[in-house]
Amino acid sequence: MAIQKNDYAFLIGIWDYPDFRSLKGPKKDIKDFSNWLIDKEKGGGLPEANIETITSTAIPAAPIHSQIDVALQNLYRKVSSSDEDGRRLYFYFSGHGFGIKDMDVALALANWKLFGLRNSALKSKAYLDEFVNWGKFKEVIFFLDCCRSPLQISALPPTVGYGVSEDAPNVGKFIAHSTRHYNAAYEALFSSDNIDIEEEYEEEYNGIFTKVLLDGLWGGASSGIGVKASELKNYLDRHVKLVSNNKLKPQKAEVWNLLNDDIVFGLSEQVAKVNITFNSERINLIQLLSPGLDVIIEEHVNSYMWNELELTRGAYTLIDLDTQEEKTYRIRPSNTIQTINF
Repeated sequence: MAIQKNDYAFLIGIWDYPDFRSLKGPKKDIKDFSNWLIDKEKGGGLPEANIETITSTAIPAAPIHSQIDVALQNLYRKVSSSDEDGRRLYFYFSGHGFGIKDMDVALALANWKLFGLRNSALKSKAYLDEFVNWGKFKEVIFFLDCCRSPLQISALPPTVGYGVSEDAPNVGKFIAHSTRHYNAAYEALFSSDNIDIEEEYEEEYNGIFTKVLLDGLWGGASSGIGVKASELKNYLDRHVKLVSNNKLKPQKAEVWNLLNDDIVFGLSEQVAKVNITFNSERINLIQLLSPGLDVIIEEHVNSYMWNELELTRGAYTLIDLDTQEEKTYRIRPSNTIQTINF
């Protein structure tokens, strides 16, 4: 079971647009993404307390800019009050959007309307920069499921700011847009029934990008245990196009992988079951050290086996304390029992 207590998430789902065209997909999108985030077996493994979730209402039209920034402050306080540094931040948005420039999108807030409040939108690059500048996460992950249609907008940056940490330049980034610059993104009915679009079926709608994203994160993009960032990028590049073409609503994802390492989404801490056998002449005091060089086991052995140890990913060291012989083994999670001999 993987619990990522140092991971956090900031989620925005807006389907109510009283002065524009309301959407069906974001309601299910944000619920489905939240379910992946909190799943401890195959998902992100986040504690629910580490997730800030903002969803829409029609009366009054919400969220608006100030409500987003209140949630931003709440998240900052949570991370700052923790005894340990943050590892990863997930930022997710599902709603309307408009293109600003290549890596920047205007994320429309609930009170957006074409004439009068067309600037009521979050400037995605400014919010990305704010999270990075905190220097409290090793990785910042942005998933944006929205159009990038051309429209002249002066989107809004955060009204709060906490300066620029000296750690900010070292933060890795993974930025996935549902569609290319100045192109549309679509929602679609994902159901086993071939039915017409009707109000009672709106719970079956997802953004095409979110549907593909979650299929990938749940394991569809994986070649082993967990989903590597490189695998997820390749999966989104290929499958958003395939699924959207199948729905007759063509779109292509655009993904920038600016991470420092090929990180793993989901199952990254799944345990491996390991048997350790010993040579017949080995009767001495043996230590097993963790990847952090902590002593896990210290016992005399006499040609017997340590059975089904549950070890997470990493390099483990066995030391014969009498002969000072030592050997290091790299353990990777697997569905089968691994055996090593010392």
